Amino acid sequence: MTQCNSGHFYDETKFSACPYCPAIGAAPAGKTVPAPPGGGGAMPFTVPPSGATAPPIGGTGPESNKTVPMRPLDAGLPSVPSAPLGPAGGQKTVVAYPSFNAPAEAPVPVSPVVGWLVCTEGPSRGRDYRLHVAKNFVGREKTMDVCVEGDPEVSRERHAEVIFEPQTKTFWLKPGDSSGLVYLNGTIQFSPVQMNARDVLTLGKSKLMLVPLVGTDFDWN
Repeated sequence: MTQCNSGHFYDETKFSACPYCPAIGAAPAGKTVPAPPGGGGAMPFTVPPSGATAPPIGGTGPESNKTVPMRPLDAGLPSVPSAPLGPAGGQKTVVAYPSFNAPAEAPVPVSPVVGWLVCTEGPSRGRDYRLHVAKNFVGREKTMDVCVEGDPEVSRERHAEVIFEPQTKTFWLKPGDSSGLVYLNGTIQFSPVQMNARDVLTLGKSKLMLVPLVGTDFDWN
């Protein structure tokens, strides 16, 4: 008997090298490896080559001698994306915060109100209309700056114009392009005329009173 460097005893007349050492390392595919001494009666086993088939473990029925293809251990399992690891090896929690560095939206330009026309008589009685700098067109159409609805005697477009002149801070009334007549304090107007606080503009069956905001006592500037 001869003892190898790993401490195994073998018959040198039958083996040129220790037959037990390959069982501890990586055995070549297709080779039968004997069990090491003291293995408790374990049977030798054969390492199958890659892609080969192996008999199923256990069973003594007619199907026990059939071979089945070997599958990876994770075959058929759903893939789970791996989460990044933190410094301690645990999963890192990612928190999303709103961006405070986003550029602020530009404010929408606003034409400040300079006064109002208030309907004191007619279908729109009690309604007020904002006036802005320059020309304010008066008519029945919704596109008009001052839309006097419900009065069929008011022209659809440009029955009259109420103008605010910013340099002198004064209000003016000008007849429009339509055939409708324009009255100021009961007097018919054919050309531009200055308006004062509480003057009444009459169009059709509607009467509109001027309520100034900008003037000698107040200015947006």
